[in-house]
Amino acid sequence: MKRTINGLLLTAALSTALMLGGCQSSDVVKTVAGTTTVENENSAEESTTETETSEARESEEPETDSEKESPDTTEESPESTAEAPSQEEIELEAGANMDEAPEIPLETVILGQVDSRGNGGWILWYTFTTGDTSTYEIALGKDSENLTLYLIDIKGNELYSQKANSGGFTTFIDVELEPSTKYYLRLTTENWKGADYSLSISPIDADAISADAAAAVIAGKNTADTGNAISFGATEKSTVTDTTDIRGGTNMNDAVLLPLETRLYGTYKNSEAMWFAFTTTSTENATYRLTAVNKTKGSKKLYAAVYNENGDRLGDWTADEGGGFSTKDFKLDPNTVYYFYVNGKDNHKDTINYMLIIREADKPTTAYQTTDSFSEARGLSGALEGTIYPAFNADDAALLPLNLQFSGKVQDASNSWFAFTTNSAENATYSFSAVNMSTGTKNLIIGIYDQYGTRIGDWSAGQDGKTSTKEYRLDPLTTYYLLFHCKDWGSDTINYTFIINAPEDETLEAVTIGETTEDALVFETPFELNETQVMFVKNEAAFINEAAAKAAVAPVAEAILAHPDHSILIAGTTATDGSHESCLELSNHRAEAVKNLLVAEYGVPESQIQTIGLGYAVDPFERGQDREIAGDITSKFIESEGAKNRRVVIMDLESAIAQEILAAN
Repeated sequence: MKRTINGLLLTAALSTALMLGGCQSSDVVKTVAGTTTVENENSAEESTTETETSEARESEEPETDSEKESPDTTEESPESTAEAPSQEEIELEAGANMDEAPEIPLETVILGQVDSRGNGGWILWYTFTTGDTSTYEIALGKDSENLTLYLIDIKGNELYSQKANSGGFTTFIDVELEPSTKYYLRLTTENWKGADYSLSISPIDADAISADAAAAVIAGKNTADTGNAISFGATEKSTVTDTTDIRGGTNMNDAVLLPLETRLYGTYKNSEAMWFAFTTTSTENATYRLTAVNKTKGSKKLYAAVYNENGDRLGDWTADEGGGFSTKDFKLDPNTVYYFYVNGKDNHKDTINYMLIIREADKPTTAYQTTDSFSEARGLSGALEGTIYPAFNADDAALLPLNLQFSGKVQDASNSWFAFTTNSAENATYSFSAVNMSTGTKNLIIGIYDQYGTRIGDWSAGQDGKTSTKEYRLDPLTTYYLLFHCKDWGSDTINYTFIINAPEDETLEAVTIGETTEDALVFETPFELNETQVMFVKNEAAFINEAAAKAAVAPVAEAILAHPDHSILIAGTTATDGSHESCLELSNHRAEAVKNLLVAEYGVPESQIQTIGLGYAVDPFERGQDREIAGDITSKFIESEGAKNRRVVIMDLESAIAQEILAAN
């Protein structure tokens, strides 16, 4: 397959279609489709697994700084073996409705523009006709982040929708379409922002794709095959025909296995329930917390229920469109597979994007923590490099600094979510002060929550302009979440100021928005790219889907390039499966593969990256318990937890963790 837009950076979080996705700059992504054989690390078994990755934010306001420039990508990769033909670029005025929609020629880039006053229309229509090929790629690029794209059939039925990626990243959508059939594209833009965009539709010749052949290069960007996704825990090879969104199994037997402590991003649509499964650890009488976030503004509730292997329902819960964490606790047996399914409340037909994570509550660990959320990995230093935007759900909450006043706005009955992390002070009290600066409005309501959605408290700031302050005693080094909204969910516009007054912490230096201290780490928390994001061929360092891997490492490249004075350590780890010596070698090769991708694809200086393989015996990070008896390689292997341990971990070379790893190895 060939990417079709010259000069556009191929760092998009791939859409919820055939291709796997990765994180876009400080956003998380997700997609899946297709099946392939994957490794049980060094075992001889073959299994199929389903991929989830990160997806661009749903139809909401942009939440990331779109003004950062992407690295130069005009030079051709030296590893390429084929050159792509240049694409014709034309200007094509959009139609105002389906009848007036102009035809987009296949494999042609069209250029369009709508300014902040709506010149060009708030709703833009195009049409195209498929050829003999059944798989097509739709590419929406340039400065298109204010746009949402809808795929419509000739009867007016909406087949697919996707919010454009932010930060200048191209949005790629791969879809299965009927041959020789007319389809329509509708673009909508927020009515207060403009967009310069490019758009193309290109057929994908699946027969021409070879796992052994290098992908074609367009504008210095490599591409790879579609359809090579994996399904956790499947016991037989299977063919997935409906690959337009993240799919769980259609029944318990086909349930997709998920690792603990790992975010699942998916999409519910068309009243289709999805089945997933997870395996508990060996801890007796442990409580597991299943947390869901409904990430689609304006949708109905998302419904989830947990079952045992006999089909007995153990409990259920819902997540509403408010975007908060919704958590249900279950006390479960050790080393046991449990099942849960995700559905729309009352089987409604809304399309809902969601996040799910399963945690073992109060799990004791002395291991170093990692995160699979890029924004969490960057931490405060990443947030301070640009404007802090609110999120419409807690999973995407923007991180706020302590002891620094900022201004914000709540409007149109919308939620604004922020997060903050306490310092290391023990038994400390934090005070929160807000001022409602808008007269004649209802009260500004602020709530504080933990990572499971438990409300710690709330308070209000009235339109009289007085400072409203609330104090809470909080745990050290813990992330909490703040929800701002108008009382009674009114549609008032409220301008406010807010500050979190924290106790002194001598271990942390004060920072100011727009600045970072010279010794601030690029990654405050080690960032893991696990098997849900970057997948390798069984027992090899070759990527199953190179395009997905490129998308997953795109924000990593951006962060490294933005900090040329910082070196990075990439550490590979493996599942507890096979000899440690062979796993050490394999994990090192995989760390090198990620390094090579960053260097060749995004121009990261090779001298800025160091790699190391840790296998499993010397892995200092918190691991999934992939053996029934922890630490016993002869006990039963647990595939879902093995998937979590097949990863690379990215950290600042100057961090204490990286220095400890290098000293010990």
